[in-house]
Amino acid sequence: MPNWDTASRGRILANADRRILVVTNFKCGFTAVHRAVADDAAWTSPAQRPPDLRRWLATVDIGDWQRILITRNPYDRFLSYYFNFVAGEDEPFPHSPGHRNIASENLTKVMPPEEFQRFAGLDRAERATAPEIERFASYLPLIYMINRHTHPQCHIWKKAGLRRSFFTSLVDTEDLSTRLGSMIGATIAVRNKSLNPRSDRAEPLTRRAVKALNECYAPDFTELGYPMDLERPVWPIVRRELRRVRRRWHARRS
Repeated sequence: MPNWDTASRGRILANADRRILVVTNFKCGFTAVHRAVADDAAWTSPAQRPPDLRRWLATVDIGDWQRILITRNPYDRFLSYYFNFVAGEDEPFPHSPGHRNIASENLTKVMPPEEFQRFAGLDRAERATAPEIERFASYLPLIYMINRHTHPQCHIWKKAGLRRSFFTSLVDTEDLSTRLGSMIGATIAVRNKSLNPRSDRAEPLTRRAVKALNECYAPDFTELGYPMDLERPVWPIVRRELRRVRRRWHARRS
């Protein structure tokens, strides 16, 4: 099994002994699944990208395998990306040097210079507001063209020449530690809680932000069956998370 802590991690995992194929995606339990199987030599990563998956499938017979696709609510996935890679904690792009540089570089490609400087100068509390999330979402159609972390989830099987019906099971990220864990015989520790509307960490999404996400991720809503929000103007503002961030923000200025 390739070291999950390196760039060799693939979104496609296979276990020939258990006859299981797992296809995950960025911001869809990718790290949690890799952590869970990292020490099991039976798990391999035969393909990192959709074209690699297509070539690998041409060499093996997996007709009777479990073929599991891990999915995530598109709104939830966008917010996870935003707060993990873009909004950060104490500085504009703090997740890690690699991710910080990637997020920063992507934004410089799509934002006007003055807008990028303004956004980069905001602190964590200022970025964790509905107007800033809305502003970032407006750039998403350009960002997801250059960043695999924001590609629609359906790209991973469509670019491999597959249909959704290829998969025997779809597992939502909320069910990683329970349903998926029992399916693959591994203990999966989920580090980040869900960010979708029924979670107490749901961040505010304005009508315009929702509209942008609906347009960008329409294929995911259609293919994966997640309900598209067409009416609600603003999601409930995060309570616990924003209070924690604001306490830290005010403490640094006192």
